[in-house]
Amino acid sequence: MSEYSFTYKSDSFSVAKAHDSVLFIKACKAEFSILIAEDGRLLAWKDKCALADLAGDEDLGEILTAPFKKAVVGLTPEALTLVPTELYDADNVLDYARYLDVKAEDRVFASQLDAENQVICRIDHAVTDALASRFNLRDTVPAYRGWLAAIAKGEPLNHGIYLDVNCGQVTMANFNGGKLRFYNTFSVSDVNDILYYALFVTQQLDLQADYTSLIVSGVCPASDFDKLNEFFRMVKYNDLKAIDVPMGVPAHQVMALASLA
Repeated sequence: MSEYSFTYKSDSFSVAKAHDSVLFIKACKAEFSILIAEDGRLLAWKDKCALADLAGDEDLGEILTAPFKKAVVGLTPEALTLVPTELYDADNVLDYARYLDVKAEDRVFASQLDAENQVICRIDHAVTDALASRFNLRDTVPAYRGWLAAIAKGEPLNHGIYLDVNCGQVTMANFNGGKLRFYNTFSVSDVNDILYYALFVTQQLDLQADYTSLIVSGVCPASDFDKLNEFFRMVKYNDLKAIDVPMGVPAHQVMALASLA
């Protein structure tokens, strides 16, 4: 039995029963997180693992090579652009990627985001190189596709900015009539950066901050809400549950990871 140290682990979790559960991995430039679930219930979760652990941690390797029913690997983009599905041409992916300041060592991935949009992502090569040591990159998915789909199904507010804070980035989305209106990601280091981009996006969408709510998931302490509340109508954690979690595990913190699809 693996001695790997999880952030949370259920007493019922066993690598020997991996065939009954699903492994979720969400990777970004600096780190990755893993979550294991069975029938919509959290079995194990590890937050903020170093990318080097994918190849170098033997105990983690025992987990990752277990015969899971399914493994879903989500790639967090450093930059992205959306292309309407009706205008998308797979032969022109590199042309679309020119908007992303792609460097020679970067990797470009194109995937369907929803029924109306394709997403073109720039991914740091360190992420793909680390993942390739364990997984087939052809099986990867956009890290926030499931997160966006979960929000869209939950009757999102037209005057709401949905945020997920992870890996030194804030991912933001806005919907109109249940359809995606805005989606992008920005590098941040503290709440001041989050506030700056929240106000920037609000202005770009021609919304008024004092009539706009921020719905937050990911790693954002409640103490940061005081700063954000000075400008926005309301700031709250996203209460959508992608998975059943035990007391002590913040549902909003694992929402994007558990929503991978």
